[in-house]
Amino acid sequence: MSLEKITATLKLEKEGSLRVFLKRLSKNAKGLFGGILLFIVILVALLAPIIAPYDPNKISSEERLNPPNLTHFFGTDELGRDIFSRIVWGARISLFVGLISVTIALGGGLILGLLAGYYRRYVDEFISRIVDILLSFPAILLALLIVTVLGPSIPNIALTVGIIYMPQFARIVRAGALSVREKDFVQAAIAAGDGDLRIMIVEILPNTLAPLIVQSSITFAFAILTEAALSFLGLGVPPPHPAWGSMLYDARGYMEIAPWMTMFPGFAIFLTVLAFNMFGDGLRDILDPRLRID
Repeated sequence: MSLEKITATLKLEKEGSLRVFLKRLSKNAKGLFGGILLFIVILVALLAPIIAPYDPNKISSEERLNPPNLTHFFGTDELGRDIFSRIVWGARISLFVGLISVTIALGGGLILGLLAGYYRRYVDEFISRIVDILLSFPAILLALLIVTVLGPSIPNIALTVGIIYMPQFARIVRAGALSVREKDFVQAAIAAGDGDLRIMIVEILPNTLAPLIVQSSITFAFAILTEAALSFLGLGVPPPHPAWGSMLYDARGYMEIAPWMTMFPGFAIFLTVLAFNMFGDGLRDILDPRLRID
């Protein structure tokens, strides 16, 4: 078969797989609703310069603590900054931190899990003990420890969140690698003299992707919550960046006289986390053959 025919065949297979995935997603209410919400959040983040009517950091002493109105849809904060604009720009920070942290957690978990599941014995024992140590700390306490050492900044927050959620990915990959390693096709590749790296990437990794995709979606939601919690505690995204958690922190003393300062950032966090959780549940239902209904 020529190279052109092979390429055309692979393209048709990918298009067919995408069509089947979208068809299954359309039949899954949770996944579809979460996907639509997620699409809206991503669109808002990408179009923040167009959607936001004001500079999110613009201070106006004459417009302090204004309630929601036609000029400021979500009202203003204690410095006269437009809350709607800050929430729109805050979506960028939350999604950026979530994306980088999930990438770090996924990459590190893949490496640790593949090494532990493939080599087993002493390598597995050593890596498993490291994972157990990380899991023995509550996530927020471990995040506070790491960010205190590194210092509060957007890259450091992303790195911190990535580290604390890396063990979950490592465990998933390790469990899949231990199971797949005993399959006949892997044993045949070992007997044929294929290199360890090739076997792990070509033979084992593709068979562990389904649970990783679901875990990535769910971890994205936890990453956003962790970033918001750190910002609320004053150890997250430093000012004047409009992070949702720091907006809640600034609104603590104004909950009675300006409840909109807490209501709208909190609702933004709620909707975003809900979108990722529902989309992740939908992916689980679609990708798990035991739960899937075609």
